[in-house]
Amino acid sequence: MSIDPTSSLLSFEDKGKSYLQLKFCIFFRFKDKSNIKTNTDELHSTIHAIIIPSRDYFTTNYESKNVSSEKHTRKFLCVLLSLTTVFIAFLALLFWITYSTHISIPDLDVQYTTTQSLSFTETLSDVSTDIIQIQTSDITLTTPLLNNYTTDNDTYQTTEPVKQELVKKVLFIIADGIPADVIENISLVHMKYIQEIGAYTRAYVGGDKGTYTQTPTISSPGYMSLLTGTWGNKHNIYDNYVKNPNYHYKNIFRLLKEQEPHKKIGIFSTWTMNRVKLIGEGLVEAGNITFDYKFDGYELDRLTYPRDKRARHIHDIDQRVTNETVACIRKDAPDLSWVYLEYTDDIGHFYGDSEQFTQSILSLDDQMGRIWEAIEYRMKHFQEDWLVLITTDHGRDSKDGKHHSGQSFRERTTWIMTNNQQMNRYFHDYQPAIVDLLPTIVRFLNLTIPMESERELDGIPLIGNVSLIRPLVHLNGNKLNISWTMLNNLGNVTVWFSMNNLFKKGLMDNYTMITTIPVTKQMIVIDVGKYPSQFYKIVLEGQYNSVNKWIYRPWYRNSIQEMKNSTISFNKISQTNF
Repeated sequence: MSIDPTSSLLSFEDKGKSYLQLKFCIFFRFKDKSNIKTNTDELHSTIHAIIIPSRDYFTTNYESKNVSSEKHTRKFLCVLLSLTTVFIAFLALLFWITYSTHISIPDLDVQYTTTQSLSFTETLSDVSTDIIQIQTSDITLTTPLLNNYTTDNDTYQTTEPVKQELVKKVLFIIADGIPADVIENISLVHMKYIQEIGAYTRAYVGGDKGTYTQTPTISSPGYMSLLTGTWGNKHNIYDNYVKNPNYHYKNIFRLLKEQEPHKKIGIFSTWTMNRVKLIGEGLVEAGNITFDYKFDGYELDRLTYPRDKRARHIHDIDQRVTNETVACIRKDAPDLSWVYLEYTDDIGHFYGDSEQFTQSILSLDDQMGRIWEAIEYRMKHFQEDWLVLITTDHGRDSKDGKHHSGQSFRERTTWIMTNNQQMNRYFHDYQPAIVDLLPTIVRFLNLTIPMESERELDGIPLIGNVSLIRPLVHLNGNKLNISWTMLNNLGNVTVWFSMNNLFKKGLMDNYTMITTIPVTKQMIVIDVGKYPSQFYKIVLEGQYNSVNKWIYRPWYRNSIQEMKNSTISFNKISQTNF
């Protein structure tokens, strides 16, 4: 018997009927040929039963597969539901933490990306967000709450963490009576270290020599010039008696307290008059300000500090003032502080240029080192940015160094030392003055000087941009020749003038705007024939700063000088303590 060859290509597998069974049936040859027909019919029936399963088989197999698919679907839905529940619970927990607690959570900087067969992206760059901040002692978490947003790519990013702004603090120190040539030729450890961190420059005191701003090179006028940013013709201090200071020219402590009364101010001084008379603490006419921290008056305590002919008691008081400064800065760190140390000037009066004077400056250097360590402690452990300014109030005479008050080069030449690394071109390329410290502090503390006070300032900021410096004014008949030195070529200069000086009486001057010209012109000629006056107060207002100059007609200037000479003596004043 032979079978249809196509049948031999069929292959399948089922329960109870194997492939071997089919093969046996196909290739079996019956020995009894008489029964070929019968056997053939039987074989066909067998093959039919094996190759073509019954309808019940297909029905049963389909139902089994369908049941299995339903089971898988139910399992998938259960898993999906579980994951959704967990995700919702996580979101609920996150929002509960955000609104209800102050748990410390580290800043998040998360990126979520996926890879799929089709490349597409979602972004949250345009998400409308509300910002919630959770602040702890160490960590700030910024969390965006998503409102209505659209997605463009699959990258999710949090914003960069916002850096906490440093709190600005200022400490200025006056070390009495050290000329520039002396400080530059002594090997100083701590002050040199501060200088290397920041900067050093020569400066000057005494106003503009031979002009209406000339000021004696004496301690109190020097202090007041620093405190108010003006020369003696305005603050009216020409000696150490401090009889009639003009408080209309506001000092730096008053400017700070009037704008930010919550700020703390401190004074650490070997001479009580600095607080009582120059600042005018508690006086209504001086702004009625009160120091939050004050350490002075020790020179009045003669039991603890008995007088010594060689000022040893002043050395001990300086040490006490230094100790109080260090302790207060480390613990309380006032926002604006003044330290005044006197011993160097006393030794200068006793010994002049000498080894004793050198040793007094080395002692000062040690005191500066201790104060600087306190500043470093604050900057390391607190979010604070400190500006430290160290200077002196006058130099010494060139004969033997025992005296001062005149206008010699050595008496006028001082110095400024700072830890600040951002001193400007004016500081580095020109010789600044003691009056420049007030506008520098104002700019560092981001204070705003009232316009009427700013027009009176004789100082220039030593940090930041400066438009113009060194104004010069000449009056020829009715022609005002005005010029200036340009430091920044951006912007214009607006020229104002007033024909009165009411400000010194606490009133407002009447200013007239003459013109506006580019700062690059650096000069202008103005006809004042329409504005006849014996006196003009000129203000040049640049983009970054203003400068001013006064000009008198010759005969009027002479009469003013005679009046001044009749009320103020410019004879040498005893410098026993100053």
